[in-house]
Amino acid sequence: KLVFTRRQYAEARANHPNAYRVLESLLISNCFLFIGCGLNDPDLILLLENYRFFHSYAASHYFILPKKVHGDTIRMLKETRNLHILQYDKRDDHVALTQSLEKLTQLAETARVEIARNASW
Repeated sequence: KLVFTRRQYAEARANHPNAYRVLESLLISNCFLFIGCGLNDPDLILLLENYRFFHSYAASHYFILPKKVHGDTIRMLKETRNLHILQYDKRDDHVALTQSLEKLTQLAETARVEIARNASW
């Protein structure tokens, strides 16, 4: 089911609190890379602000945005949502982002193989 309005967001939080608890747990136990998300999603804001202030010891998450994000916005996102902003040049149909994500995928796969090779289970 899709959620579009603020009322629907509020109803979803009230009617499905365990779904939000799962998301909160995932934020605490994993590092997220947000790609293609808007900065104004009310549920995302709520989750990240709660994470930042209830778990101030926890690791930051990453948010990818096209360049030209104002420095004040970057500071606010770090201070209130514990986000590191990664910026890219969106010219040529976001090719820089696509290439960076391909490289990240390769590095992650290499690390995964290395971890599995060194695991002593």
